[in-house]
Amino acid sequence: MLPRIAPLGALDEETPLWPRDVEDEDADVDPAIPPAIGDVARRLRLTRLTLAWARALQGAILWADGAGPRVDEGEANLVATTPAAALGLAGDLAALIDEMIIEGIDWSRLDGLAAGDLDRYWAITLDFLKIARDAWPQILREQGLVDGAARRAALIARETARLRAGRAGPVIAVGSTGTNAATQRLLAAIAAAPQGAVVLPGLDVALDDASWNMIGAPETSGLTPAAGHPQAALKRLLEALGVERKQVAALARAPAALARRAAFLSDAMRPADSTHLWREAKQRPGEGDIAHGLAGVALVEAADEREEAQAAAVALREALETPERRAALVTPDRRLARRVQEELRRWSVETEESGGTALSRTPAGALARLVVETVADGCPAGRLAALLAHADLRLGFDAARFDAARTDLDAAVLRGATAPDALADMPALLAAARAAAQERRAHRAARALDAARWRDVETAMTRLSQALAPLRDLSRATLDVWLAAHRRALAALTEGAAEQPAAPRRDRLALDELMDAVAAAHDPALDFDVADYAAFLARLLDAETLAPDEAGHPRLQILGALEARLVDVDLVVLGGLDETIWPPAVTTDAFLNRPMRAAVGLSPPE
Repeated sequence: MLPRIAPLGALDEETPLWPRDVEDEDADVDPAIPPAIGDVARRLRLTRLTLAWARALQGAILWADGAGPRVDEGEANLVATTPAAALGLAGDLAALIDEMIIEGIDWSRLDGLAAGDLDRYWAITLDFLKIARDAWPQILREQGLVDGAARRAALIARETARLRAGRAGPVIAVGSTGTNAATQRLLAAIAAAPQGAVVLPGLDVALDDASWNMIGAPETSGLTPAAGHPQAALKRLLEALGVERKQVAALARAPAALARRAAFLSDAMRPADSTHLWREAKQRPGEGDIAHGLAGVALVEAADEREEAQAAAVALREALETPERRAALVTPDRRLARRVQEELRRWSVETEESGGTALSRTPAGALARLVVETVADGCPAGRLAALLAHADLRLGFDAARFDAARTDLDAAVLRGATAPDALADMPALLAAARAAAQERRAHRAARALDAARWRDVETAMTRLSQALAPLRDLSRATLDVWLAAHRRALAALTEGAAEQPAAPRRDRLALDELMDAVAAAHDPALDFDVADYAAFLARLLDAETLAPDEAGHPRLQILGALEARLVDVDLVVLGGLDETIWPPAVTTDAFLNRPMRAAVGLSPPE
């Protein structure tokens, strides 16, 4: 009988992590766990609450007290004054809500955090966080919904109870570091179950006990926890499991070469307060020295990102020369990953990023963004030329005829046009272009246009204006109205005379799904002008990710740091080993600084 293998993320589903008995009373959907609100609906409603809080202010915020924020009416408020800015702040607020749920922390613990001179400034944040403490829970109760994090926590609690009751059978948890309290509770229940086991990924058993105890302990200054050590999450997990490191059993002995490398890395990354022990390590022959620990490791110091991408691509391409050899680029830097993908295309080698691609970077997403930004800028000639250059545009022509028409339109009409709105007076613009084409100094491409080509130019210009009209005719409207106009514009721009492909592209389907979700969750209280809508749409497109398909090379992978823990390859190229990239720059959330997070009980930002 095969085991059921599922990621912890499977708790988003109604299906339990492990099989249930036929007579299990919980076999049906549990009515005690309400459904979760959709991600898009959640973002939009938090955006409305954020925008309403900002618009209620009559000036720039000075400080706050028990009566609310104090403002300077002579200065304009700059906090969340547009829907796009409110969407960004709502995202930060949603992340904090999730953290409080996952860690099981009550909002009342925020009261009294700041003291002394910080009180009246901290009160501003407390006043804003009333959105999360009061308004948001009330909205969820009225709709019979919960946050996705709350639902996952409830499902984890239900499965944990089944574990503790001995109703789960054999369960093995593999590879999780338990970085949040909810997962820690589940892993603790698995470890304590009679037929349960927890397999830890890469626990450092070589580090001496004194140095191990320094991990995660307050630093010498006593101000911030030293949570950046690679073993910090595992140390916290062991504490949650109630297990000493020496009680953890090794499943196998590592090969000698890897054991030496592990010992070297353990010594190299020891806590700062124990680095004086490096001297002793150097005196131990063959254990942690660099030569043995880094055997088989090569270092490339690149001058810039372009050279780094080229070096990575060459190493990956060279690996393909050996039959059956598999290689992977591991990097958290998505820009570097895209550069390497482009470099590999020099050899006609296609690869896919495991993390997917932002919808804004797909052809459909880029076109959607370009269309609305063109209208927001007033349709100048340069913007229209960029829009016409998009590969998906057809304007009712067949592909070959449109390619000629847009080349002629760009060369003869748009190039050199100075009108701030090239579509405002098209007859005058076309007449001026025809006259300029007759001059002796005109470009030969413009002089070469005959009557038929001028007709195609005029037709393309007219259809372009008609396609953008639904967006240009709007001044201020709600989100659903903007989306409907945007869709009409996209349909008119991409309509071609040739036969359309049978199946829509994945990026177009993803764009349609996003627009459907946003239209279904739109809030009538949110209204936009064209600039607000353009900025708002850009944030939505950047936040959506199109999952990779199976078109990549079967022996090459581009992985993030998390996915790389799940695969085994013959050659690993680590890219982006620069400060602020890998390791990444640590940033706290928008509301709580590091000491405040520690006082409340939230995990460190690392």
